[in-house]
Amino acid sequence: MRILIVIPHYFGPSQPEYASLGSYTDRLSRIAAFTETIVALHRHFGSNWRTVEGRRVEGALNNGHHYDVRIVVLTLPNANILNELKLAPGTIEVRCVECEPAWIPMQVPKVLAANLGAFDFYCYLEDDLAIHDPLFFSKLLWFQKTFGLTSLLAPVRFEMSSSETLAKVIVDPELPDRYLPPFRRPGQAQAIVGTWEGIRQEFQLPKNPHAASFFLTQEQMAHWVKHPTFDDQDASWVGPIESVATLSIGKVFDIYKPSNPDPFFLELQHFGCRYARRSAPNDENYGDVPLLTIAQDGERALLDERKKHEQLRSKFENQSRTIKGSAS
Repeated sequence: MRILIVIPHYFGPSQPEYASLGSYTDRLSRIAAFTETIVALHRHFGSNWRTVEGRRVEGALNNGHHYDVRIVVLTLPNANILNELKLAPGTIEVRCVECEPAWIPMQVPKVLAANLGAFDFYCYLEDDLAIHDPLFFSKLLWFQKTFGLTSLLAPVRFEMSSSETLAKVIVDPELPDRYLPPFRRPGQAQAIVGTWEGIRQEFQLPKNPHAASFFLTQEQMAHWVKHPTFDDQDASWVGPIESVATLSIGKVFDIYKPSNPDPFFLELQHFGCRYARRSAPNDENYGDVPLLTIAQDGERALLDERKKHEQLRSKFENQSRTIKGSAS
């Protein structure tokens, strides 16, 4: 199974209009998040699997499939952290684009369409989301075969606290009704039901269709490209980042998310616990990975020391100029 995944990425000056492009302005968090996004894809869908003796594991199948994943990262020159990911050449393909940072995601449909016919899946994924389910794409294939070309399954996003109170928290909040008209059409079924590996599973039109990602089969991608709204650069739903991930496909497909009995039937992990922390019950505290917190504290301490050093040097230079001026 050939999978094309295009990831928009920006790391630069922190400005409000770019805040939603990546979850953190903190450099170490962004490195950790993007690393997990890439590593998780190779962990479950890569081809470089080996034994401890160094032999390649040949013929390994994941639910009956061999996987071939191609990852394309769209970014701006000198406004990324790609060199700090320490990836071997060829792990990802980097393409620099010319646009405002918030509009980098709007370039994704062009890249996907340019590769139409060469892949089994065409995917948009933000740089802080990780797939941990080895059956992820098998479930998507089953969903399309079961419910048809224009029904699209979106994953539920969750965050996992890694210190203090451990909790797995769905972070896609229910949206006010005014956000939903672009995704509602006559004849839509509010809920659809199928059987996955002998278990009944329900899917619903969600109160929040956004998942910061989408995953289209080759047939769905071909259907989207033919639609008159394809790549229309419409940024009217929240903003350009949210619009390309959700509005663009919502004009063409009926977006469903898992509900009962398993709301985590298809899921993505959002890095950290920034959103989950905001909604924690009064008796619970959600914390990040301890090692990341230690590294952040160490980096802040180092920056403080450098700042003090610069202040002392500046003070010494001023005093030296004053002395020289008095002597002359």
